[in-house]
Formats: sequence, structure tokens, C-alpha cells
Amino acid sequence: MTLRCRGHAFLWLIASLVAYPAFAAPVVFDTGYEIIPRTLSPSVYWIDNDRLLFEGINRSEMDAALANREPQRVGRLKRLYLWDDRTGSIRFYADGAGLCVADGIVHFTVLEDGASGSRIIREGPPGSEKEIRTDERGDRGRADTLYSQLACKTYARGDLSPPVPPGRRVVVLREGDGYLRAGPVGIAQRIEELRAHGSRHIRLFRPGSSAGIELPFTLEQGPGYPIYSDYLGAYVTLPQPKGSAPGRITSWPRGLPFTVYSFSASGETREIIIPYGEWGAIAWAQPTSAGWIFAGQGAPTPRAGLFMFGSGAVRKLDSGYVYEIAVSPDGCRAAAAIKNRLLEIAAPTNLKVFGLCADDR
Repeated sequence: MTLRCRGHAFLWLIASLVAYPAFAAPVVFDTGYEIIPRTLSPSVYWIDNDRLLFEGINRSEMDAALANREPQRVGRLKRLYLWDDRTGSIRFYADGAGLCVADGIVHFTVLEDGASGSRIIREGPPGSEKEIRTDERGDRGRADTLYSQLACKTYARGDLSPPVPPGRRVVVLREGDGYLRAGPVGIAQRIEELRAHGSRHIRLFRPGSSAGIELPFTLEQGPGYPIYSDYLGAYVTLPQPKGSAPGRITSWPRGLPFTVYSFSASGETREIIIPYGEWGAIAWAQPTSAGWIFAGQGAPTPRAGLFMFGSGAVRKLDSGYVYEIAVSPDGCRAAAAIKNRLLEIAAPTNLKVFGLCADDR
């Protein structure tokens, strides 16, 4: 049985209908730190409305290490730091790597044992993390386990509720929210299933329920890379455009607007249409108090930057390649990891904080 939620879905924040407060240029803080981008894994997290926990490097220390041609400089210099927006200051937080924050719990690795495959992690509320030894790292590569970046946790397929059949592609959501099921893992198997059964929609499975809730994006489009918006209280994702070839990543069709979806843990869905423009392709789209902030990849590339969409218009906040965006729970601040000197290979990926509410300006 499949529950259809299309009747509950509605087009949300269409450009001509949205009314945000009059846009004012944000206050921008260059923290003086840089981020070493991790593929599909965030390094920057707001732990409340004022404090930003991140994994990064002091830029002046990196500049000195580069000048001295020090080897292994990234591993030596990268640490966890805490930005406090109230004072505009940063302090050392901990030595560690692999930072992940979910549901108010901080997780990071302090030691890895390559021989045994085990590691020592610290996890707990901010400032109260406790040390735990785990072999989770070795489990991540096993076919019967799934790692969730949204929950900061590894799951056995059989332990999920309902259990995940072998060979099915899933995205595990935050603890207690269930998972998305998005067809077979293999591209060839996905194409074969589509030919046999026609186009079908990705489904959300709630814990304990075998009845999947149909979401408005299809197996061809894929689930995108969902993030959780504390400001919205829902997940946000940007799948491939409709009619995409399954599993094939292609350039976004020129002139086609971007449809960003939000969905709650109960299956309610909304859409936001962002127009096509010089940003060419977008990523990390999420809501703020001033509109929808997103990373524009650039068309051509030198036009890449950080953009804000609201009240029917898109405005550029900064120029450069944006690797990551994090929005505070109240929507008043956004942190961005942005490589401003886009065409310089060794240029840093700067961590900047943008104040978006009136109190910040």
C-alpha cells in the first residue's frame, strides 16, 4: 500500500507571491579561518542561534605553513573551533576530525587505529561530549550497513523499521524520522525496473509503517542530497530535473527554473521555484529569514557565488565557489565556506558569517 501526499503538497514561495522584508545587505564577518571541503559531508554546524561549531584551520597559521613548505600541514593544523556571533570571536574547541552534529548531539573522532579499524570518538551535548571506542568505521563499508550523515550514525539494514531489502537505495533521515527509498542501488537495475514498471516516485517510510508515503520527485530524478533545516523544521532537497537519465549527473538545462522540495517527517511537501540565471546550477539551497540562500555554481564558472532569493528577485551576496552553507535555527545567520579567489588553485576556502536580521545590521 502506498499513501499519496500530492493532495497535501502545494507550490510554496513562488517568486511573484512571496513577500519578504525589504532586502538589506547583510553584515559579513570574515572569520579568518578556512575550511577544508569534505565531499557531501558538512564541516560547519550551528549548535544554537549564536554559536557555530566547525572543523577548520586558522588562515594565518596555514599561510605560515605554506611559506615554510611544511608537509602534512592540513592534518597538523585542522581542529575544531567555536565561533560566537555575540562577540565576533573564535576559540579552540577540541582536537578532532570528522565532525558531525545531529539533534543537538556533537560527534567527532579523536583517534583512529588503522590496524584494528577501531576509533575513539567523542559524542554528547556541546561541551559535554564523552569518549567512546567504536568499530563503526569498519562497518561503514559493509553491504548490510548504511551511514546517515543526517543522524551521524551507522545502521544495519535489518535494524531499520521497516527493514530495508538488500540492493535498495535508501537515505536514512534523522533519528526517528525514517528513511527514503529510491529504487535499486545499481543504475542498470534502476533502468530495468523503470522499463518494467514505468516512472515511480521516491517514498518516505516512517518507523514501524510498511506503507510508504509518495513524495513528488521520481526515481529518475533521484533524492538529491537532503539536508535538515532547523529554521523550517523540515528536510530540503534539490533532485535532478524531471526527465533525467537515472544515475547520470548532467548540467542543469539552460533556462529551466530550479524546483527545490521540502518535506516533513510526516510526508507533507512544499516546493520553491528559483529562477534560472547567471548562477547556472545551485546547491545547498535552504530557507532563511531573508529568503532562500543558495550556492550558485556559475554559468560561466567565474559568475559563481552565494545568492539570496526572495520577494521575486535573486541577489548576489558574495563571489566565489561555495562548498557549504549552514543556517542558524532562527534563520538570522548563515555561514558559508567560499573560495573567493576562484581561479587560484591554492586559494583558501574562507569561512564567512552573514548576518541577515535587522539586529545584525
